[in-house]
Amino acid sequence: SARRTAGTEKKGGRAAARVAHALPLHVLPAPRSYASDQDAQRVLREVSYQRTVTHPNLLPLLGTYFSRLSADLYLLCPLMALDLSQAVRAGRITSPVQRQSVTYQLACALGHMHASGVVHRDLKPPNILLSAECRVRLCDFGLARTYRPPRQLQPPPRQ
Repeated sequence: SARRTAGTEKKGGRAAARVAHALPLHVLPAPRSYASDQDAQRVLREVSYQRTVTHPNLLPLLGTYFSRLSADLYLLCPLMALDLSQAVRAGRITSPVQRQSVTYQLACALGHMHASGVVHRDLKPPNILLSAECRVRLCDFGLARTYRPPRQLQPPPRQ
């Protein structure tokens, strides 16, 4: 993660991005899309779902950056302080109110996804991001799938 500012280019890991506005951004390298068809499908799912996210507890995609030098794709997202596993290890979520807040926000995110017909399928502490103010954002939609609710079962006709 790095802070990108207007008109400058900074490198974070293998990522280099030029952003036109001052925002704290997280630059996530996507798996090399040419590595396999499965990786390409996962990146496409993640990008297509994340671009349409409107819920405050789901991590939105602010943009993408394609490196011509390395042929890598980078996803630009809001910068979050840490993930749930880091917060627990660091003792940042200690009070019952904080735990209830995190649980409630996570339930809201999942409820929104399920109401939209999407299942996350990769729910784990590293995919639950937290801001410094303990705001939750669910990320990593590469394994997400859409579904149709099952039809209501009808009793067999009486004879």
